[in-house]
Amino acid sequence: MLPETIQQKVEQYRGFYISLKNELKWKVADHKQFMAIASMYVVKGKSPQLQPYIELSDYIKNQVGMFSTLKSSQRFTIAAMLDTRYENPKETFHEFLDVYDQLVQGGFTRGAFTYIAASAMLSNESSRSHKEMVRRSVEIYQGMKKKASLPHIKR
Repeated sequence: MLPETIQQKVEQYRGFYISLKNELKWKVADHKQFMAIASMYVVKGKSPQLQPYIELSDYIKNQVGMFSTLKSSQRFTIAAMLDTRYENPKETFHEFLDVYDQLVQGGFTRGAFTYIAASAMLSNESSRSHKEMVRRSVEIYQGMKKKASLPHIKR
């Protein structure tokens, strides 16, 4: 038998996973995404509440352009990240979009991986500003692109 606190966490995870699966089964193709989302809440020790979470996911969907990757199921993972890490997830979402836009302006391609990079930068608690991290990331990215285009490198 698991210790009581671990058992409670398992039950919390299981309950939220089932709620997510029942509510979003037609919006998310890979049910492993529900596992990741439920685990974010349990690991952060935040009590998951389905309705506010879905409202945040819908807010994200309504704030982005028609062809944004965040119109897809990726918004559910981003919503969980914002909800579990920040006091004001809607306000932080706009900061997240700003970091994303800075990366795109620096030469990153639009898409899921740039959103992931933006979320990593947003959650980084170093003393560097987001603009400094973006600038450095763009330098590294451009250097990698330059190296990849050399003829001696096989792809």
